[in-house]
Amino acid sequence: MYCRAKMRQTECSEILEKGSKTEMKQRFNVTGMTCSACSARVERVVEQVSGVRKAEVNLLAGRMDVDYDETKTSPQAIIDAGMQSKADLFVAQMQDYLHLGAEARMNEPGTLKVENWRWRATREQLTDALAQQIAGLAAAAGR
Repeated sequence: MYCRAKMRQTECSEILEKGSKTEMKQRFNVTGMTCSACSARVERVVEQVSGVRKAEVNLLAGRMDVDYDETKTSPQAIIDAGMQSKADLFVAQMQDYLHLGAEARMNEPGTLKVENWRWRATREQLTDALAQQIAGLAAAAGR
């Protein structure tokens, strides 16, 4: 099975619900899926993360809504789970590794906004520690 799922946490404005102090529902962009088997695979991987109650992928919309307990997991842990998936290709945005929000959004798909493609990482953001973190995740996932 060939799957090229790409997952990206959307901005904080995409936190869909905050129930109790620990219950979160957050939306992630997940693109590159071509069939229901791809979306089911992404759901299974994310639902294995401790603290995730439910992951629901909308294949046509290219998004995934995740219900989770923020005391047991984080958006970064959910993205890390994507790295561990059996997808042939996994792409996480640099902005996610840097824990940046809407100010660093690379583009808004389907629009011709002047702001699209303007964000750039600075040299100060690209540290040896960050490189080691990403290399460690890739090595642990066999990528």
